[in-house]
Amino acid sequence: KIFGEYGAITSSVVMRDADGKSKCFGFVNFENADDAAKAVEALNGKKVDDKEWYVGKAQKKLEREQELKS
Repeated sequence: KIFGEYGAITSSVVMRDADGKSKCFGFVNFENADDAAKAVEALNGKKVDDKEWYVGKAQKKLEREQELKS
């Protein structure tokens, strides 16, 4: 619902453990990359239910490692 305010969503999933409990992260795919960028800009760092969200572009392992090094 929150992410849908930024554009058409093609898929979304909340990752869950074997017991069905949320792992507190998920993925949202937008039809349009510009809409995804708007969602990242608007929602990263936002507090929802007293929890601060990290919202970012999905990255390959190598991209994450390089970003963390810098």
